[in-house]
Amino acid sequence: PCHVLNNKKMFCLSPKIDTPVTWRSNDNPEPHRLDFGFVMDNVKRVQNLSRVLKSYVHIYPDPEFEVFQELDGIKYYKSDYLTLNGKNLNLASKETDMKVRIGSKFCNVTSLSLNQLTCKPPEEQPSALDR
Repeated sequence: PCHVLNNKKMFCLSPKIDTPVTWRSNDNPEPHRLDFGFVMDNVKRVQNLSRVLKSYVHIYPDPEFEVFQELDGIKYYKSDYLTLNGKNLNLASKETDMKVRIGSKFCNVTSLSLNQLTCKPPEEQPSALDR
């Protein structure tokens, strides 16, 4: 379903993809390209916009973050920057999309790559939040 804002603009959520997506390479997966269109008042021209606009929806695997290796699962960092390891971190997002929270404050994201996110924690240790 879409929300019509006016006669020139509407917002639609991405549709659920029912078929499982398999990736040729888990280390550096290529996106899956999907056609898109709308069923609107039987207007044929908008039923496959990919063909008309030569534009597609690209599906990427979800980003995955690794659990901290410490026994209690809590990272006790001792440096100026905190590094989080994972997979597929920057395929469909950029640094400004990522939010890292340390207790009640945010960690300033400074770098994002395929397998790592780095952020600068607050100067003072923030108060903890409930797990």
